[in-house]
Amino acid sequence: MIENANYGLINFDTIGWSILQVFQCVTMEGWSSTMIMIQESFSYYACFYFIILIFIGTFFLMNLNLAIIRTKFDEASKEVSIPETAVKALPE
Repeated sequence: MIENANYGLINFDTIGWSILQVFQCVTMEGWSSTMIMIQESFSYYACFYFIILIFIGTFFLMNLNLAIIRTKFDEASKEVSIPETAVKALPE
């Protein structure tokens, strides 16, 4: 029987551990050591899974964060309005 990497701490045996491990890899926190341990435990071809996960997952998270920042910026800019007296005083 093949043992899980890192003394059983890194595994994809249950949904909870799988989601936690994928989240850790997508946030790029220790993903390379996880990839190396998975390669040593199972197969060399695990690197393809992690490379795809990093590119697609990180791109998705970056776009999600940028969308949230833009939404909050748009909401804040709508709340701050220029008074009409200041607009009339602007030179053309």
